[in-house]
Amino acid sequence: SIRPNVIREWIRQGACTSVMMQYSLLDRRPEESCLELLQNAGIGVLARGALAKGLLAGKQAAAYLNYTATQVAAMSAKVDSLRTTDELSSSVALQYVLQNPAVTSAVVGIRTTAQLQEAIAAAKRQPLSDEAITLLQTTLPPAYYSEHR
Repeated sequence: SIRPNVIREWIRQGACTSVMMQYSLLDRRPEESCLELLQNAGIGVLARGALAKGLLAGKQAAAYLNYTATQVAAMSAKVDSLRTTDELSSSVALQYVLQNPAVTSAVVGIRTTAQLQEAIAAAKRQPLSDEAITLLQTTLPPAYYSEHR
């Protein structure tokens, strides 16, 4: 779950040791309150969807959640601009998620050996600089919960 009201209740009950939630540069809702709550409670986060259905890994831009295809393309371009010449955009997008101290691991769908190698390279990548994180975070306004607060 990524619903703040559900997570607060799980923490209150002491009923979990980890939570799997969607989290990416195109779905930063967990940053609003959930990631900090979980980290403070010592509950691990398994982030799924870090590549936003491939939209942050070179797939053609399309509307995603509350973002238009144009906005998704802008984020994809920003992610691409931060990669080194020998890595793919997916490395930057995955590193953004993995760099959050609340995130224990990123769960990524892997169908090919090349995708496995990309995921390993992303995990070994140097951390993003504070400037790079700020650049990514200011490219699009984050979505916030309107329900389930």
